[in-house]
Amino acid sequence: MTNMLTKIQHNGVYGFINYKGEIVIEPRFWTASNFNNNGFARVTDIHPLVFDNLNTTSARYYGGFINPKGEILIKSQFRDAENFANSDLSKVMQNGKYGIINSKGEIVIEPKFDRIDYFNDGFAKIKYNKKYGLINLKGVIAVAPQFDDIKNFNDNNLVKIKQNGKYGLINLRGEIIIEPQFDLIFNFNDNSLFAIKQNGKWDFINSKGEIVIEPQFDYIFDFKDNDLAKVMQKHKYGIINSKGEIVAKPRFKNIDNFNDNGLAKIEQNHKYGIINSKGEIIIEPQFDYIFDFKDNDLAKVMQNGKYGIINSKGEIVAKPRFKNIDNFNDNGLAKIEQNHKYGIINSKGEMVIEPRFNEIDDFNDNNLAKIKQNRKYGIINSKGEIIIEPQFGCISRFSSNGLAVIKQNGKDGLINSKGEIVIEPKFDRIDYFNDGLAKIEQNHKYGIINSKGEIAIEPQFDYIFDFKDNDLAKVMQNHKYGIINSKGEIAIEPKFDKIDDFNDNGLAVIKQNGKDGLINSKSEIVIEPQFDKIDDFNDNGLAEIEQNSKWGIINSKGKIIIEPRFDKIDNSLAKVMQNNECGFVNSKGEIVIEPQFGYIGRFSSNGLAEIEQNRKYGIINSKGEIVIEPQFDLIFDFSNNGLAEVMQNGKYGLINSKGEIVIKPQFDYIFDFSNNGLAKIKQNGKWGFINSKGEIVIEPQFDEIDYFNDNGLAVIKQNGKWGFVNSKGEIVIEPQFDEIDDFNDSGLAKVTQNELWSYINLEGEIVIYQDMVGGRKVIKNSKNEIIYSRQSRTEMIKKLRGQKLKSIIESLDCHTRNDGGE
Repeated sequence: MTNMLTKIQHNGVYGFINYKGEIVIEPRFWTASNFNNNGFARVTDIHPLVFDNLNTTSARYYGGFINPKGEILIKSQFRDAENFANSDLSKVMQNGKYGIINSKGEIVIEPKFDRIDYFNDGFAKIKYNKKYGLINLKGVIAVAPQFDDIKNFNDNNLVKIKQNGKYGLINLRGEIIIEPQFDLIFNFNDNSLFAIKQNGKWDFINSKGEIVIEPQFDYIFDFKDNDLAKVMQKHKYGIINSKGEIVAKPRFKNIDNFNDNGLAKIEQNHKYGIINSKGEIIIEPQFDYIFDFKDNDLAKVMQNGKYGIINSKGEIVAKPRFKNIDNFNDNGLAKIEQNHKYGIINSKGEMVIEPRFNEIDDFNDNNLAKIKQNRKYGIINSKGEIIIEPQFGCISRFSSNGLAVIKQNGKDGLINSKGEIVIEPKFDRIDYFNDGLAKIEQNHKYGIINSKGEIAIEPQFDYIFDFKDNDLAKVMQNHKYGIINSKGEIAIEPKFDKIDDFNDNGLAVIKQNGKDGLINSKSEIVIEPQFDKIDDFNDNGLAEIEQNSKWGIINSKGKIIIEPRFDKIDNSLAKVMQNNECGFVNSKGEIVIEPQFGYIGRFSSNGLAEIEQNRKYGIINSKGEIVIEPQFDLIFDFSNNGLAEVMQNGKYGLINSKGEIVIKPQFDYIFDFSNNGLAKIKQNGKWGFINSKGEIVIEPQFDEIDYFNDNGLAVIKQNGKWGFVNSKGEIVIEPQFDEIDDFNDSGLAKVTQNELWSYINLEGEIVIYQDMVGGRKVIKNSKNEIIYSRQSRTEMIKKLRGQKLKSIIESLDCHTRNDGGE
């Protein structure tokens, strides 16, 4: 219902009308908000000067509340009244004091508090005579104002209070659980314990107010998920549990957070060790540093510049004796460095490979790793077994087929994952495998090997290009191009000057002796090289060909559809040009229209195209039939409704997709069709509308006309006045207004005539309007009855504040009238 009310303003005051134009709430409010989702609007029905006269501060915040029926729930008497946004209660202010009202307008708590905070979890803090208390959502005072301050309460419904500079706890019944006696107090451990500070020391009390441990700590840190917290005493750290029991006495320089294994690093005398969650020392502080534990429950340690390994039980897995230890991989192996040599240990700390290599790479997916010794490379497996002794100058990574390139004495060969030499190093280069094949180079010639290491094509070509999706690759030999397949077989001997890439039709252009031909993906010659040029194939599977400066067309099978005899063929379509004139041929190469036109446009989605002849434009269809003889000065593009504008002798008309003339050129302008299927037209300086059938819906008669809005009406202007027409062309509202606003969501539009406003509905009926009576502006309904006047507003103010404010109101009225009455 709130959406059906529209705010109106009259003589500087606000009211509300419904969609019928009935005044639901008379204009008498100096301020008014829109209705919120709860169905309330905040209003002020007392003049701002009244508040100024009463020596108050800004009057624009003063107000009351009304409902959508126009019923005044709460008169204008409050300041800072909230708009019932979060609950059925609203904080209000009166005479500098705060209270609570409900959504029925009933005063739940009289305005007497100095402060009321926002509600939080059902309670709000209140202040009275410099003391704080709590109220609940029912407006009931839960804790009487008596404390110097109140902080947030916890899940146990305990509230921190402050009195005489000390903190304590109360419940929501106002009962003191812990007398205010502590310097500070904080919630801890899901609120079952409270950290307290007294005389500079910290400790804990429980929710009953019982002191668990006498104050002794300098600081207490937050509890973690394991219900343990660090404490500090005399710059030493310890651990307590959620019961307040000391798990580890404060004696360490630092304690890290506990990990998922329940272990934490401790530091003492610049040495690191490990304790468990019971406070037991698992590893005495002895290491220079302990790194974080990894997923395998192992952690690196450092001592005297050497690295070792410990496990989550605190056991030393590998004594600190290595210069470095890498992280363990998925195989449970880690690289170690000792005396500038590398080896491998397992997760048990056992030496898998003694440190004797210059390099050890990471293990790959085949569980193999490259090793280097004395500038030679070999291979080890994940068990640490040497698969290939270091003997090669280089070893590449293993490819997906389990082969790796090896280099020895400057030559490339192949080994498999078993370390077996598949191809002895004898090639100058072996490329990476791609789909089971790899290029090889020997003596500046290229060949192919397969994934078995077998030579599929002996090195004989000057170059081999990459294989494509059709398993074919170009090769070059003696500056000539040929084709090989993925089996390594020569499909086309290298004899062409050029071979283009294969297109989607499976064809590729070949060039020989300066002429173009075609081959297919089977490497069969479809068209012998004979044309000066073969262009790209289009979506229709046709391509232009040129021979002796004449153009023809071939299809995707290589068949000549049109012999080269035209000066130009546009984009491999059926349009051809000869002697600077355009014509059409069909896909069989038959001439449908002899070249005779100066221009032929592109075919649109409806199968029509423009043609030009002797500077006149017409239309042909995709069959080459002339649909409209060339007769127009211009033809525009077809729109979505299948119509196109045409111009003839400076006038505009319409044709349809059949080429039929829907409207003969007769208008000065035709604008685009809108969503309701109508288009604006202009004729002899006047505007009207036509529909998609070309029928004139509204005769050109208006000086201006807008497009139709969502209500099905369009604004029109005639003889300097504004009105409305509907989509049937019926004048709903005669042009009579000086100004017109858009219709709002309530279906009403504001119009102005002779400097007086009115509201009209969608039927064009004036539901309320301004009028002059006795030199004063009044509001009348459709029955010519006065429903509001300035006097009624003045009387309302008199009743509120008495005759002593008469001069103020009259002064305001004069000021308002001089400003135009609004």
